[in-house]
Amino acid sequence: MTVWWTAIDRDVTTYEQLRQRGVVAQGWPALGDLAPILSLVPTDRARFVHEVAARGDRGYAGQAHWQGDRHPARVPRVMWNLLTLATGDLVVGIEGRMVRGICCVGATVGYTHDPRYEYAHSIGPIEWVDWDESTLGKTPRAPRQSVVGIAHMGESAARQVDAAWRRFTRRGEQPPGVVEVEGEQRVVFVRIGWMDFYGFQNEETGPVGGGSHNRSRVGAEASNFQVVDGVCRGYAQPTFGAGGLNLKRIDTRAGASPSLDGVRVVMVAPHPTQGVLVVVGWYDDATCYRSIDTSHGLSVLFEADAARCTLLPIASRQWKVPRGARAMGRSNVCYLLDERGQAKALVWAKDVLRRIAAYDGANLLAQAGPYQPLPTAEDVVAELETTPGGQGYGLNAAARKAVEDRAVKLAIDHFKAQRWEVQDVGKRRSYDLHCTRGSEELHVEVKGTTTAGASVLLTANEVRHAREFARVALFVVTGIQVHEIPGGAPTATSGSAFVEDPWHLDPLALTPTVYGYMINAPAPGSAQSQASSHGFKRLTPDNWLAVDPVCAAMVGFRDGRMRSPTGEERLSRLLRPALHSLVPVEVQALVEATRGALAYGHFFYPLCTLAMEQLWRIGETAIHLRCASSQPCPPTRVKTFAQQLNWLRGEGVLKHGDFNRWSALRHLRNAASHPRRQAILGGPAEAERTLELLVHDINALFAP
Repeated sequence: MTVWWTAIDRDVTTYEQLRQRGVVAQGWPALGDLAPILSLVPTDRARFVHEVAARGDRGYAGQAHWQGDRHPARVPRVMWNLLTLATGDLVVGIEGRMVRGICCVGATVGYTHDPRYEYAHSIGPIEWVDWDESTLGKTPRAPRQSVVGIAHMGESAARQVDAAWRRFTRRGEQPPGVVEVEGEQRVVFVRIGWMDFYGFQNEETGPVGGGSHNRSRVGAEASNFQVVDGVCRGYAQPTFGAGGLNLKRIDTRAGASPSLDGVRVVMVAPHPTQGVLVVVGWYDDATCYRSIDTSHGLSVLFEADAARCTLLPIASRQWKVPRGARAMGRSNVCYLLDERGQAKALVWAKDVLRRIAAYDGANLLAQAGPYQPLPTAEDVVAELETTPGGQGYGLNAAARKAVEDRAVKLAIDHFKAQRWEVQDVGKRRSYDLHCTRGSEELHVEVKGTTTAGASVLLTANEVRHAREFARVALFVVTGIQVHEIPGGAPTATSGSAFVEDPWHLDPLALTPTVYGYMINAPAPGSAQSQASSHGFKRLTPDNWLAVDPVCAAMVGFRDGRMRSPTGEERLSRLLRPALHSLVPVEVQALVEATRGALAYGHFFYPLCTLAMEQLWRIGETAIHLRCASSQPCPPTRVKTFAQQLNWLRGEGVLKHGDFNRWSALRHLRNAASHPRRQAILGGPAEAERTLELLVHDINALFAP
């Protein structure tokens, strides 16, 4: 803590005006806004002094007084002292040699330039306390030599002022910046590692800082702010040996209860570039636990309704919290009550809580819309199966179930014929059939489709299980026929079975919600001579201008009958999505070339895959150009696709839903850029939909 004098020139301002403004301030308004050089404080004083002198040379050009004021010991030093005021510092205001008041610098102060006032450069908000000897004791003696702006107080006077302030805080009259817990107020501060979005949006790296537990592994606070069933759960590494929270230091009436409701949990984290602790968010009306709760598969110390939780945008994380004694200390948990249950005089906490109470800015969680869990992989698969080109060709739920039941029946018959004991476990496991034969164990994934079977849809859980279990088989039934029965449930018949046992799934480093997986079964009705060993059409002089058999097999209900769309119909749909004129020409050219590849995919189906992969790369180009055109530009450390997305998210350019789609596209781009084999993804309908969505998102990205 440092004690300062601040001189108030009565010719241009008054103590009463500064008290009304709630600031510590200094003059020289022609220096202009100092915000652009704040980054030099407190590390580069020499450059800061040079910059202030240069600003004064421009602002006070031709004014004789400036030649003396520009000296490093005068105006540059005053501005440096003003901007280095730290949490807990005491400032005594004097007019001439008359002491007028005192203030304590809180944790949430910031610099402001207000040209309406002669004392334009200010630090606030603060609250001045008039110096009254009945409450503060003997008035300190102002220095004989006039103070220039803001200056350090002498050691003797500083001890007197510090003692006076301490006596004042022990009186019933609580000064600004000191917290007293009363009534139902329940507050606890916890220190966690820094993340841009925490569990609200998955990130590539875990929490940074916040304790040694984050150095060698991903700390459990990575799941803070993650909405699950409308609830945000949270964790902070407790003091070694504590095992949880000391509820009596949140409320002395907690007793031996295992939990305590109605608590405001304020989370602070070390800023990755500023090197200070800042508030990142809070849970209101939270339930805190005496011991770590692991019943949800996570380490949980507190939880709250997601609608009562706030995650500050990155740019808004400016409320500083001091370290050391009378602050967060070395523990990751800071209580407002001491071991005796008495309220601690914390200089910084009241400012933070007052800011929280008044905060009406952006909330990253609120931008996610209604607090509902994200759709499961199974939900996505069901939706995809209702679109042309999916496994169900627009089938309703009853028809899809009939197709599924038909495939499972044929699979059970197949494996029973091979003397396996078969159990249908599809309703409770991430695979469909559990087969045993003596000491052998086999898990079977069953897929049924009315299509020719060029691809099947797999959920993330199905892919994970196929990778991890020792022996898994894939059983696919293609060409299933669905029969609608008036007034009754549809039935399914026919179908050609294809078995891959063992099923060696290509372990792509990718975790999207849904995977497209190519099977090597020949398409029914297609000429075997047209299929190469690669799983797609083999080009010959006779067929290179013929419609690809896969495209021909992808039929839909059109003109009152089931048929395949013509090339002209596909081209018409591909030409509909149009880019806005504000989109950079580089992106426009890439999209048009890709549109052409999609069109010619009608004759060679793999072109659809190549075009879709190019669309994912175009997304990266668009994001890069959007960042380059932003004002202000992103920091130099923002280089990768992921970092650029996170930066645009923090700047509010990308909302929650937009960010999710761009992040999914980034993962797809990664997979396309590092293939282990030539995959054939989706179909023409999915390619058309991908083009449509990407054009929409690019237009929104560059919209005025």
